[in-house]
Amino acid sequence: MRIAITAQEGTKDFKFAGAPWDVFKSTLEGFGHAVVPIDSNPDFLIMNNFSKNARRKSGLSNKRNQILIVWEPPSNKPQNFDVKSLSRIGCVYFPSPIWVEKYGGRFFWWPQGYEGPQKEIPWEKRVNQFCFIQANRWSVYPGERYSFRRNVLRSMNSEIEIFGSRWNEGIIRDALRILRVSMIRSNWARVSWSGFNGLGSLFSNYHGVTENKIETLNKHKFSLVIENSNEYVSEKLIDAILAKTVPLYIGAKLEKCGFPPGIALECDAQIDSVAEAMMTLKENSKLCSTILNNGEKFIKSKAFMEMKNELVLRTLATDISEYINAQ
Repeated sequence: MRIAITAQEGTKDFKFAGAPWDVFKSTLEGFGHAVVPIDSNPDFLIMNNFSKNARRKSGLSNKRNQILIVWEPPSNKPQNFDVKSLSRIGCVYFPSPIWVEKYGGRFFWWPQGYEGPQKEIPWEKRVNQFCFIQANRWSVYPGERYSFRRNVLRSMNSEIEIFGSRWNEGIIRDALRILRVSMIRSNWARVSWSGFNGLGSLFSNYHGVTENKIETLNKHKFSLVIENSNEYVSEKLIDAILAKTVPLYIGAKLEKCGFPPGIALECDAQIDSVAEAMMTLKENSKLCSTILNNGEKFIKSKAFMEMKNELVLRTLATDISEYINAQ
């Protein structure tokens, strides 16, 4: 079959440029399929995030010939979770058992890296600070976590070293970014006004964009992980564990998403709770040691092997191929 695959950002063709995604393409080809441009009348369409324009561009109208892989939560891509839109898709894949339970569809593990630091720094010799590596993003949909991140970073400024893009850009650029997402992605009846919090915030502890997340994390004793949603687990927590930090984690309940307890200190999305949890980790070396040991056991476990990015993408492509061949 001739299969078109969209980029995660929209209607463009997915660009395969090396590992791990080349495994996805080669697996499809191994089943006798060919990857073709979206506008070349494909037999099947695989969308990385939902796109009406991609469906229109492909010329496909039969729902059985359309496949959706969800990569963004409702606060970023609400169209991924629109019941009417989902009813028009033949096969939907979610990286969260919570979403599968809510919307149906099939589960896949979020693809995880598995390489630790090249030369591990002993934990006791690291910076006694929390390392935070995430971009400053904006959303006006209910459930967004970006404004909470900014509130935490302002409240605990002296405890956290910040890395990532789009921080300290000033109020004009911040305002332009949030107005852009407000106009394009939302109607004003559904705006979460908390999403505007932190416009123009400047952080003295911002250190720019890091070229290697694992190496930067490994210089710190602790990491702060604030997930995009409380319904799935992305790569952020695993990066923190691979770097041998003690993670303070705000996101989905780990056990509910198939992760073992004790690999991080889980915390509610409340400023006071985060402040208390930070103090607990800094004062309780025994708890830190337990979390580090639990994390090390986890990344050596069979369960984690199933989350490695190349295996996940190969399994995903295999399942999609079997679905296509059954139509």
